[in-house]
Amino acid sequence: YPSIAWVLVSALAARLYVSPTLVTQVLGLLAALGSVIVLAQFSKKRASGLIAPLLLAASGSAAAVALSGTEAALAMLLTVSAFLAFERGWRKLLGLTLSLLVLTRPEGAAFTLLLCLFEAVARPRGEHARRPTGWSAYAAPLALMLVLAVGRRLTTSAWLSPFAAPLFELDLERWRLGGEYVASFALASGCGLLLLAVVL
Repeated sequence: YPSIAWVLVSALAARLYVSPTLVTQVLGLLAALGSVIVLAQFSKKRASGLIAPLLLAASGSAAAVALSGTEAALAMLLTVSAFLAFERGWRKLLGLTLSLLVLTRPEGAAFTLLLCLFEAVARPRGEHARRPTGWSAYAAPLALMLVLAVGRRLTTSAWLSPFAAPLFELDLERWRLGGEYVASFALASGCGLLLLAVVL
């Protein structure tokens, strides 16, 4: 299973003789509610600060993920929390959330590398610029990524998980299918209409 954190949560629930399905669904619901709260913290203006949480709360896809019992809702909470910590320059929180995200989903490593790129390229400028996070915030998640890669290499002879390896393969059929999935999601979830709301 791609999520080390979710395997540990399920194992702990089973050890305590509590239904792992119930525990993961409750954690997913709490994580989805936490995501709405964190999103409300991005904007200091009350009116505009409510737009993103409202769109998330109205999203059928987010509601389905919340009670699915998968780690997707936790990954969503950790991603928005990490980005908020990045924007506000909170080093310790950024390091913690990125480390947990790396343990939660393979995409957490890609998100960590993306924030490292932002840190290197998008230097804070101007009066209202974000506080710089500093490279020390990335030490723990990058070290964890290295430990996981080495551990995987020693046990499976592959550096990347089966879920992360295809991200680095140029398979045009897979990219075409992925594009169709994204287009289907945009049409089925009403995401395209939300883009109009952003423009307006």
